[in-house]
Amino acid sequence: TANGLDLSGLTSLTTIGSAAFYECGFTGGLNLTGLTSLTTIGGDAFANCRFTGGLDVSGLKNLTTIGAYAFKNCGFTGGLDLSGLKNLTTIGAYAFDDCGFTGGLDVSGLKNLTTIGSRAFQNCGFTGGLDLSDLTNLTTIGESAFDGCGFTGGLDVSGLTNLTTIGVYVFFGCGFSSVRLPAQMTVIPPGLFAGCGNLAAAELPSGLTRIGVDAFSYCGFTGTLDLSGYARLTTI
Repeated sequence: TANGLDLSGLTSLTTIGSAAFYECGFTGGLNLTGLTSLTTIGGDAFANCRFTGGLDVSGLKNLTTIGAYAFKNCGFTGGLDLSGLKNLTTIGAYAFDDCGFTGGLDVSGLKNLTTIGSRAFQNCGFTGGLDLSDLTNLTTIGESAFDGCGFTGGLDVSGLTNLTTIGVYVFFGCGFSSVRLPAQMTVIPPGLFAGCGNLAAAELPSGLTRIGVDAFSYCGFTGTLDLSGYARLTTI
């Protein structure tokens, strides 16, 4: 890994601590292959490193925690495939904020994931759709978690029956064409879909009591948003 960081083959490594490589001047790639015992990547571990190329975490089978700011402002290209991290429970706040991904985001199979922290994927350049349907134990999506991501197509989170907390402006500026929300949601947080200019349709839970400010501001509805039957709705 010319001018990069090669940690491959460290089969006994369990923890990369907080700020371990913070603001190191790497200009090449990051090689994490073979870290089969790794359980924790600490906060700021690789923050503000200027890696080039992709990020391959597919072999980190025992990883449970990606700490806050762990990969913030790294220069990765290509997509981000987290689907092999079957034991992952937590993606910390700002974990991949301002990374330069250019492909898709794959979180399929992450059935143990409970938390996606605030701004975890903010301003990542993802393309294609966002499929969260396998995240059946997810309880929390923090504010602005996917703010400024370039997703397209429909977003269906109706099957996330354990989702209890969803922050403000989570999907701000995303390119979704339709959305479907979980039945247990009673409040749509402020700015949830603000700036989603391609949004044409939304299927909302019948028990809604409040729609927060800016929730659908600058959306491009081309059909009808029918709220006429929402008898419990008190605030828009």
